[in-house]
Amino acid sequence: MRFSVRSLVVANIVVILSLIAAPSARAQAPVPLEGNVLSAVDKKPIEGAAVDIYRTDIRGKFMTRTDAKGHFAYNVPQQGVFTIVVSAPGYAPGYRPNIRLAMSMPRIDIALDRGNGLRPSSDEVERFISSGGLEDPAAAAARAKEEAEYAKALEIKNQFDARKVRFDAGVVAMGAQDYPLAITEFSEAINGLEDAKPEDFGELIGVGGANLAEAHYQLGVALYNQSAKENDKSKREAAKDHLSKGAKAIALAIKFRPAGESVYAIQGKTLALLVDKFGETDQAETGANAFLKAAEKELDSKRKNELIVQAGDVYRNGFLTEQAVSTYKIALASDPGIVSAYYGIGLACMGTTESDDAKRREIWQTAADYLKVFADKAAGDPKAAEVKGLLDMLSKDFKIKPRPLK
Repeated sequence: MRFSVRSLVVANIVVILSLIAAPSARAQAPVPLEGNVLSAVDKKPIEGAAVDIYRTDIRGKFMTRTDAKGHFAYNVPQQGVFTIVVSAPGYAPGYRPNIRLAMSMPRIDIALDRGNGLRPSSDEVERFISSGGLEDPAAAAARAKEEAEYAKALEIKNQFDARKVRFDAGVVAMGAQDYPLAITEFSEAINGLEDAKPEDFGELIGVGGANLAEAHYQLGVALYNQSAKENDKSKREAAKDHLSKGAKAIALAIKFRPAGESVYAIQGKTLALLVDKFGETDQAETGANAFLKAAEKELDSKRKNELIVQAGDVYRNGFLTEQAVSTYKIALASDPGIVSAYYGIGLACMGTTESDDAKRREIWQTAADYLKVFADKAAGDPKAAEVKGLLDMLSKDFKIKPRPLK
């Protein structure tokens, strides 16, 4: 997260004068102008602060820095009038105007408030001096605005840091396959950030949302398998709930970080189960498009084709026959040996909802053509018996026999 705020603040200044009598013989000799710079927040000394000393009775400028104890000292003409400007990284600059040394050697302690670390230019200091040490209204307004911006940025940073702790705990839980704990931690990391600015929390939401969706998916799959084995409706509903929550989490992640194959693959497989196992066919378009977007970003050709076939499967399970067939054909154009695509086209056509008899027979003919290729290419596949049954039914009941593919 980038954390950069500009601010110009007149610091809280504490001045302690220690009057020490000097012998008259040294009245005109240079004397040390010295002091200490500390943090107004924790009262600790600030090392390396820039101390700019402006002589204002005649034009002149000197410069020094604080040591490890926050102390500075610089010999200046005894009769001069000076303004000190102190700046340091992470702090607002501090001003101490109208210092007159005369016969004294004052020690000046300056406490700096938190700020942007900017070092005022000579022109800014001149305006400060000419105003008698007071900010003009425009500068005061700008300072107030920048202080508010800094405070807001600091609040965001603190919130980000706190959420990052929960995110890190979620990563550990995912590594241990403790998905319930991972869900708790990732949820705490991103909850309430739906309207956040991408530059503030985009990466956290993107990665955290993807991990949250994956954890929901893993639990959803486990519960669905248990429900099927045990015929447990409550576990089936719990599985659906996890998949639905995962779908929301990955949609949020993509909104803030729409990049990378993995986020779209997670969205695709989550919606694929909701379409196939829970009949949420209205999610088919989004689920298939997620797999297609993942395929666009995938460099490995084999993996790319697998994702395209998965997109076809989602269309098929959503009864979007034309989209399913055209998607499977994209994979076959890349690799004619993808037997799952022949199977997919066959099943998609068998599931057509076309009401016109002639058109329906034409679609079933396409089903027979592709199912026959699958049967020839994948004789040992567990689905071969199912395919043989479909071909026999088409031949016996509808007098439809496979034709060679063109």
